[in-house]
Amino acid sequence: MNNYIVTLKYTKMGYDTLKVSPGRSGKMMAIMREKFGGGIKDYWLTMGGDWDFVVLFEAPDDKTMMKILLEVNRLGAVTTTVMRAFTRAEFGEIVDELPEKSVFSELAPA
Repeated sequence: MNNYIVTLKYTKMGYDTLKVSPGRSGKMMAIMREKFGGGIKDYWLTMGGDWDFVVLFEAPDDKTMMKILLEVNRLGAVTTTVMRAFTRAEFGEIVDELPEKSVFSELAPA
């Protein structure tokens, strides 16, 4: 499964329906698992920044994650941004696959 960090910001509608938000998110999590085979691994309410929530999602691929986000945004309660996140092990694999010398080394300033 791929990991994604998603930031969410409430819209006016989201604030207007704030009291049902915790229950709605639980139902959404179940539907995501059933319909898309992925969903929320964990989430945090945040303060002091530009976002109201930071959410860790997992999905089998980028297309599936995009479908999940489009469905979430269709509700109109939040806006989202997404970043693909790589685990420590994936980071190690990516770095291990790089050549010792940069492929752009000949372009570096002298």
